[in-house]
Amino acid sequence: MSKATVSAYMLTKAERLLEVGAVAYRREDFFGMPPEDWGEARTERLLDGCRQLLAGLGADQEAPLEGLGVEGAHDLAGTFHFLVRRVRTDVGEGFFCDEMRLLHRVTGFDAVVFNRIRRD
Repeated sequence: MSKATVSAYMLTKAERLLEVGAVAYRREDFFGMPPEDWGEARTERLLDGCRQLLAGLGADQEAPLEGLGVEGAHDLAGTFHFLVRRVRTDVGEGFFCDEMRLLHRVTGFDAVVFNRIRRD
């Protein structure tokens, strides 16, 4: 799996989550993700992250995920069983861009996701 792109596994899982919704996905998921107690706003942010991944965002710094915040990006990774191993943050004018190095909890595969956080 290339470290320069979002993993195909993550894209497949994002597509499935959007297809069946959070409740059905949770029933199918080995770890029961996403948790029921996340609530509507947090779950909607997760679904937005899935839509962004499928639109081709998140694979590089030029087209990162946006509007998820730190928590939302970590939720997205965790929902698909990735641990955040390392984060490198670049500071731009009015934003931070996190390069998140991920490790899949089961397979050990690496992935990288970029997430932009706007500074207020």
